[in-house]
Amino acid sequence: AAFPHVQEKVVAEIETVIGRNRTPFWKDHADMPYTEATILQLRRRRTIIPINVAIYFGGF
Repeated sequence: AAFPHVQEKVVAEIETVIGRNRTPFWKDHADMPYTEATILQLRRRRTIIPINVAIYFGGF
C-alpha cells in the first residue's frame, strides 16, 4: 500500500464495526466515516472505469 497508516486505520474501523465473521450490510457505511471518506478520495483520484476507451456500437 502507498499509505500503510491509512490502510491500517481502514482495516481497524472495518473490524470494529463489522468484525470478521459477518457479511457487511449497506447500513454499516454510516458507522464507518473514515472508510467511506477513504473510498470517496480514491474514487476522486482514480476512476474505476476507464473513460477514455473507444466504444463501437453497431458500426459507429
